[in-house]
Amino acid sequence: MNGLVPKLKRWSWRTAKLLAAAAVVGGIVYWLKFSPVPVRGHRIEVGEIVAEVMGTGTLEARVKSTVSPKISGRIEKLLADQGDGVTAGQLLFTLDDAELKQQVEIPAAGAVVEPRAEHP
Repeated sequence: MNGLVPKLKRWSWRTAKLLAAAAVVGGIVYWLKFSPVPVRGHRIEVGEIVAEVMGTGTLEARVKSTVSPKISGRIEKLLADQGDGVTAGQLLFTLDDAELKQQVEIPAAGAVVEPRAEHP
């Protein structure tokens, strides 16, 4: 039993040193984590509040519709652009009709073709 007392004293001394070291480390962590933060003052002034929000995103129409002419062609005048408000019956664009006019004039300019006589 005589050897047991010195061992207990050594273990208690080591435990006390370990607890003291843990308390010092805990105190340093507490001080760094929860230390007061310097605060700068700001003067409050009476003024107008600007209600503006900026951001990026995608805007989609509630109702989508495809606009296409009955015939294909080259656009001559574009009277409405993407994002413009339009009403029913409003002219959106005009097509270049020069090629179609030319196709109409070809038969009119040609000679009158008489029907062929059939062979008996």
